[in-house]
Amino acid sequence: MRKLISLIFLLLVFVNVTFAETGSDNNFQYILSTEEESFFFDTKSVKFLSENIIEVSYRKQYSEKGKQEQIESARHLFGDQFNDIQYEDIQVNLDIKDQKSKVLIIKCFDSKGNVIHCFNMAGSMWCPVSYSARETKKYQSVVNYAKEHFNNLSNE
Repeated sequence: MRKLISLIFLLLVFVNVTFAETGSDNNFQYILSTEEESFFFDTKSVKFLSENIIEVSYRKQYSEKGKQEQIESARHLFGDQFNDIQYEDIQVNLDIKDQKSKVLIIKCFDSKGNVIHCFNMAGSMWCPVSYSARETKKYQSVVNYAKEHFNNLSNE
């Protein structure tokens, strides 16, 4: 039974990733998935702000389980505003010298692509990316992409 559940989960992740990458957002590159969410980054958003700072937009796409968890956690602060949440676009700066990240803006979207809420995080602090394997994977995916495409992305 456990193998069947794992197989179904992997199939759902595969279908989610396949359709997410074939839609109008084909500039999003897949990073990783969990039971709650899948992460992508927008390749067209990657740019160097300085020699060591990269700006990028991540997309966090919720699974049905992740969506329900997000709705429940947001309900006490925002009421039913998040009942149709589908994904978040998260603008981040990455410090490639010190391996840190800083969240700038989080935009939450519904199933029609409308902004539900926008969190301005400009005053947030730099955090080491090594605090979780997920954050390290997200960071490394963008840094590797930027290094491979350095001539096309530097200081655009």
